[in-house]
Amino acid sequence: MPTIYGFGGYYIAGLSLIAGIIFSWLAFKLLMSRELADARKVMFCSFFYIPAVQLGLLLNFIAK
Repeated sequence: MPTIYGFGGYYIAGLSLIAGIIFSWLAFKLLMSRELADARKVMFCSFFYIPAVQLGLLLNFIAK
């Protein structure tokens, strides 16, 4: 969405797409298994996913 609305370039779109696919895959695995280990993977992935995307937006804004 940031790329469509002009807030970010193609790098942030790629980063968001790849990170979103990984996060969605881990969440799907958790949904199917309902194991504590998979829940931890989703939790720790969210610790990196959200700041990585926001940092990518910030760096894209600074680089303009």
